[in-house]
Amino acid sequence: EELNELYKAEKPRVVAKYELRNILVSYEKNADRIIAILNESQNKQEKKDSFIKYVRSVSNDVASKQNNGLTELVDENKLNPQIKEALKGKKEEDIVKINLKDLGTQIILIEKYIPEKDATFDEAKEALSNLAKRKALTKEIELLLK
Repeated sequence: EELNELYKAEKPRVVAKYELRNILVSYEKNADRIIAILNESQNKQEKKDSFIKYVRSVSNDVASKQNNGLTELVDENKLNPQIKEALKGKKEEDIVKINLKDLGTQIILIEKYIPEKDATFDEAKEALSNLAKRKALTKEIELLLK
């Protein structure tokens, strides 16, 4: 009951999520060359296969290289601010280039994008019950301080 009231009051949202593939190269001009070739791909599958080939052959990102450059589904607000900014307004299959200070140039393929949406009650239940506990605790503290 209390959670229902909170749900109506808070109107919780589920944050957007991305699944990304990435290639990290040392020089921007190499990145530009790779992007030009990738953008010539005829279809989604060809682009992805070609991207994976580059991950295996040239990427300096050892961690994601193990998984063909794929990161697991990540909340938009957990992304590096530079990456988050670069992804704004982009869609699945788009390729984005980001210059990372001291690291090189990152090429990102948007494999999957799940837009932000209103949370269902079930999706929000855990967060709402935590919020309810925090509110109750705040009330207790206020009473103690009186």
